[in-house]
Amino acid sequence: MKTRTMILSCLLMICFCSLQCDYTGQYSDFFLYRQPSARAEALGRSLVAINGDIFSYYYNPAGNARLPIFNFGLVHSSPANLINKSEFLNLAVSTHITGIGTFTLGRINLDYNQKASDSPNSFEETYIPQYTLYTLGLSRETIPGLYAGLNVNLFQADLAVKDRIYYSDLGIIYQMKFSSDHRYKHNLNLATSLINLNQARIERDNSSWELPAVWRLGTAYELHWLKNPSWKRLSGVDILVSAEYFDLLNSKDYTALHLGTEFTFLEVLSLRCGFYRSDIPDSPENKEYLEEITYGLGLSLPLHKLGCTAKPVIIKVDYVNLDQPVGVIGMSPRKFHTVGIQVQLGEF
Repeated sequence: MKTRTMILSCLLMICFCSLQCDYTGQYSDFFLYRQPSARAEALGRSLVAINGDIFSYYYNPAGNARLPIFNFGLVHSSPANLINKSEFLNLAVSTHITGIGTFTLGRINLDYNQKASDSPNSFEETYIPQYTLYTLGLSRETIPGLYAGLNVNLFQADLAVKDRIYYSDLGIIYQMKFSSDHRYKHNLNLATSLINLNQARIERDNSSWELPAVWRLGTAYELHWLKNPSWKRLSGVDILVSAEYFDLLNSKDYTALHLGTEFTFLEVLSLRCGFYRSDIPDSPENKEYLEEITYGLGLSLPLHKLGCTAKPVIIKVDYVNLDQPVGVIGMSPRKFHTVGIQVQLGEF
C-alpha cells in the first residue's frame, strides 16, 4: 500500500508540474549541461536506472540503495563552461545501515574562479560566482526488487546577493531478475525520478524564478558473464545498455533522449560510449538541438579479489575528455575533461 501511494503521488506531482512553464534558463550551466559523474558523461547522461555509481543519487534518489556498506566519491571537471578557470569539484559519501537503508551526503560545487561585478565601475561590488548543491538522501529496498529514495537539497548561489533554496527529489527503481545459471545472470531495471518536487522558486526583491523541475524515465539491461576460465577470481564480461527520456516539466524546452552502453572486462576495464540529443530554446542564434556522441574509460581494482586485502575493497577511476555542448550556430566547441575516483568498502 505504501509503495502504491508513493508511485501515485509521484505521478500526480508530474502531472501538476507539467502544467507549469515557468523555468527560463536560470543556472542552466549548473543543472542542465555538465554532469556530476564521469560515468554519466560517457554513457550519454543516462544514469537514472543504473546502480553502482556514488553520484547516482543526483539522477535518481533510489540509485544508491544497492551500494556497498561504505562509499566515497570525488569528481573534478574543468573547464565548466567557456571560462577557462571555471571548474566543478564534487564530493559524495554514503553508508548502508541494515534495516534502515543507505544514507548519502553529497556536495556539487561550480566555481568560476573569476571576479564578476554587477557594476563594473565599482571594485567593491566584485565577487566570484559560485553555485553549490548540498544533498542528504535516503534510499532502500521497500519490497523485493523495488528500490525507493528521497533527497532533500539545499541550493546556494553566491553572487552579488546570496540565494538559498530548499527542494526535494523522489525516485524509484524496479529490478526484474531473469532465470540464470552458474555461467551468467542478467536483469532489467525500470526507473523514474522527479527532481525538484516542490518546484522551488527563488525570491529576490520584486523578482522570482524557478529552479528546473526534471522528470527522468529510463531502463537499463545488465548481463554478467560469471565464468572466466583463465582467472577464476574475476568475472568474464559485463554488458550494460541504458536508455533515458529527460523532460523539463516547467519548460517547453530541453526535452532529451539519452543512450549509453558499457562493456566491462574481468571486472577491471570498462569501455563506455553513448549519445544524447536535447532540445534547446528557440533563437535565431541557436541550433535546433544539441546532440553529441560520448565516450569514456573506467578502471576498477577489486583489491580483495586480486589478493591485496582480506575484506572487500574496490577502487574505481573514471575519465572522459569530450567537447563541451555548444548550442550557438558557428561557435566552435572546446574540450573539457572529467575525472572521478570512487572507493567502496564492504559488500551489500
